[in-house]
Order: sequence, then structure tokens, then C-alpha cells
Amino acid sequence: MRVSNTFRTPEDFAEEAHQLYIIGKYDAALRRIREGLELFPHAAELHVGFGYARLAREEYAWARFAFEDALALEPNHEDGLAGLGEALLKLGQPTAGLQCFQRIRDLGFEEDHDLMLQVGRALFREGFFEHARGFFSTVVERHPDSAEASACIGYASHRLGDDSACLLWLRRAVDLDPDDAEAHVYLGNVLYDRGQYNEALFHFGRTNPADHFEELAIWRLIELRKSVYHLSVDDHELRPWIARLEELMEEEGPDDRILAEVEAMRADGSVRDPRQLDFFGTVLTFD
Repeated sequence: MRVSNTFRTPEDFAEEAHQLYIIGKYDAALRRIREGLELFPHAAELHVGFGYARLAREEYAWARFAFEDALALEPNHEDGLAGLGEALLKLGQPTAGLQCFQRIRDLGFEEDHDLMLQVGRALFREGFFEHARGFFSTVVERHPDSAEASACIGYASHRLGDDSACLLWLRRAVDLDPDDAEAHVYLGNVLYDRGQYNEALFHFGRTNPADHFEELAIWRLIELRKSVYHLSVDDHELRPWIARLEELMEEEGPDDRILAEVEAMRADGSVRDPRQLDFFGTVLTFD
């Protein structure tokens, strides 16, 4: 039985909404926050929660209003500033968004591991890779054992065309956390592109089929294992990987395949990796 609202606090509503948010029930989270705001209209944390739920629903203008309401109540609310910065980036106002993120630094929140990573990821998603790398580097400076931050520096470095730094930071990430499948996959792909196939196979091999949500690394792993270990296509070691490829192909719609074909092409019309186009057919075949 739910406790009467008379005895509940804004934090209760915010926590209940957060639990709904993290399992993807954004509509339910919004309803819970609205209940809280009816009782506690001046609770900044509820306005912040409202903003993040709106962000998750890609309702960026409404998210902006919610974060601005929160900051009107608490101008130095770090989560409100982070949320507003992300909403502004989404709305095409990078200068104002970057000012929000700088405000977080100025307020002394650089020690906050999760907040700095959150800001860095928001910047990364919108293509501000240099700014993102700066926030990820701040995390590593203060938390040198953060495998997640090290990996993020590697991802940003790769997007900036700095493969040497990318390899350094991704190797550091997997040294710190040998179970970081995402970092192993990314590192394996970078090494494969550089022709360092043995090391690429090592990192691909540190993952399981369920760790993969894109086809390319699985295809490369299969080809490398076939070549190095002289396996046939029906070898029992390859079956789980082929099954995962088929699952991903079934999940992929026609629009996704067209986009993948476009992304595989260089500006001059040549294919980045001709064998990668094998993924775009409707039937998987392995010779």
C-alpha cells in the first residue's frame, strides 16, 4: 500500500521517478513527478527529474523549460546545469550549452566522477569531441583508476583522428577493467583497421556474442578465427557468433541497412571495407 502523500517528501517522489526512469518507463516517471510537483512546486530536484524524463522522450524544448525552472529555484544545481546544457546542445545552441557545462566546472564539481562523465558523454553524442575529451580527461586526473573514463578518452581521441592516443587509452581501460566488453570491441576494430590482426583477435575474443550490438566486429572475429585456427564455417566455435549475426540482421530494418551502406562509402565513392558490404544482404553466407 502506498504511503499517504501527507507523509512523503520531494525526495520520495524524485527517487520513485528515478527508478522508473532507469528502466525506461518515462511516461510513468513523468506522472510520478507531476504528483510530486502538485505538493511541492518549489522542489528543484523534481523539476530536474522532469527535465531528464523529457530529454529521454526527445522533447528537448520541454526539457529546457523544466531545467530552467529548476535553476530559477536553485541557480547552482549541478544536475540542472548538466541537463540544461544537454538540452541546449540538442536545440542547436552550443554556446549557451557549453556555458552551462563550464559553470559546473566553475562551481567546483570537477571531483564528481559521474557528473563529469555525464557531461562528456552529452558532448560526445553531439559531436563536440574535443570538449568531451577535456571532461573525460578531468575525470582521469582526479580518478586515475577509472576504466570508464579512460575508455571514453580513447573513443573521443579516435573520433578526433588521434589513433595513437586512442590505442593508449583503450589499452589502459582494458588493463583497468578486463571485463569492459565495449572497450575490447572498439579496440579490436581500431587494431583491425591498422592491420594488427592478432591483437585485434585477442580483444574480440575477450567478448561474448551477447556483448555485441553491431555486426562488424562479429564478422571480423569470425573471419580472423577461420583464418588463424583454420576453422570451417560450421565449426561449433563459430556457431554462437553466426547466430548472433543473424539475430542482429533480423533486428535491423531496411532504413538501417541503407544508412550502413552510406556510412561504408568514402567521399570518392569507394568502399571503406569492401567485405563489410556482406552485411547488407538479406542472407548471411560464409565461404
